[in-house]
Amino acid sequence: MRRSRFHADLIAATLKRIELGERAEDLADELGVSVRTIYRWRERGAPLAAHSSARVAELEGEILRLQKINAQQVEDIAALSAALVGRYDSIADRRRIIEGFIREHQMSERHACDLVDLSRSTKRYRSTQR
Repeated sequence: MRRSRFHADLIAATLKRIELGERAEDLADELGVSVRTIYRWRERGAPLAAHSSARVAELEGEILRLQKINAQQVEDIAALSAALVGRYDSIADRRRIIEGFIREHQMSERHACDLVDLSRSTKRYRSTQR
């Protein structure tokens, strides 16, 4: 596909000047293109529309990502609020809370341990003393 001699910025600026009242014939002479080319640019909706639609798609993806993060944080707050009712001074209390997070909130062990600030190895440790 052949590349255009005119950048999207120049095309957009030309279309903007037409909207402001300049004659297409004068702009065509200035740029060295036919009047039909300028009208074709206008029919195609200006190249900036392609850039802006790509930007809109990118922003929509970012919104979805942030909504997922927000939903996760809401779940974390709900789980921690429920855990604050009891006490969790000892490691055994923290283990109990982590098990509740995993069972009731369908959290992963890693995420539950991060919330309670307990390493996974400490959570899994079983004493061998008798």
